[in-house]
Amino acid sequence: MRNTLMADMIKERTNGRVQITWYWNASLSSFGDTFRSVQSGVADGSLYVFGINPGVHQLNLMYQMPFTGWSGVRGGSEVYDEMRKKFPELDKEFISKGVTPFFWAVPMGNYDLHIATKQQVRVPGDLKGMKVMVSPIFADVIKTVGGAQLYYGPPDWYMALERGLAEAHIVHWAATEEQRLYELFDHHTIMGPSGFSTNVIGVLMNLDTWNSLPPDLQGVITGVGKEMQEITIEGLLKQHEAGIAEAKKRNQAFIEITPAEVEQWRVWVKPVWDKWIADTEAKGWPNARQIFEEALRIAKLH
Repeated sequence: MRNTLMADMIKERTNGRVQITWYWNASLSSFGDTFRSVQSGVADGSLYVFGINPGVHQLNLMYQMPFTGWSGVRGGSEVYDEMRKKFPELDKEFISKGVTPFFWAVPMGNYDLHIATKQQVRVPGDLKGMKVMVSPIFADVIKTVGGAQLYYGPPDWYMALERGLAEAHIVHWAATEEQRLYELFDHHTIMGPSGFSTNVIGVLMNLDTWNSLPPDLQGVITGVGKEMQEITIEGLLKQHEAGIAEAKKRNQAFIEITPAEVEQWRVWVKPVWDKWIADTEAKGWPNARQIFEEALRIAKLH
């Protein structure tokens, strides 16, 4: 619905000179080929979530780092916008690959642990024997406690949980409402005030397509992007609350972990931080540690 609104806004404000045709639910290209479809020009643009194409990005994977203190949709958005202003290389990583951000919406809210079995999880060791849907960057740490990391695109989330292919899902609450995943969960582990992690969603455009537009149309589209950021924030906040409400309506349990338990998770995932810094420095961003530490510092102010 938000995407349709964006298309209508652009059409209206450009007097019909720009029209957008949407291809829904991976009908034009598969979930994993999203970025490459835009990059190659198969699509002029696409809704895009960081990290769905392992190996394509490196610097911007910072936004997936766990337990960084990026709190909530709006607070995380403020951190994100500030980081982009301080470090333009975050956008340049996309531009160098032939795409440009039309708009980056926001972090999608706190990722908590949603569980479809009776097994309760409070600390990392409780993941032993569990099949967990989560970003591939967490595969190695999950192995250390005897768990298994799985990764599916949104069209397959419901099926994976319903059939028992996955037993738990680390994801934001808006997704539990949008995908009706709340129908499948037994209980939820709330991973502290900032959640386990977050992620960023937005719209990418093919760079050649963008450059082919006259400056006046680029200005209109950029302006719509700014409005869509706020519209998306409001929409995600409503979905977040709706997801929680649906879980409570079904009398699903909420497990609030303690500050000491949050610290156990933070220590457990630190190798993910260290690996990202080392890999990013090795791939040509010598200031990766500085960027990450600045993100941690800014997060504390929000």
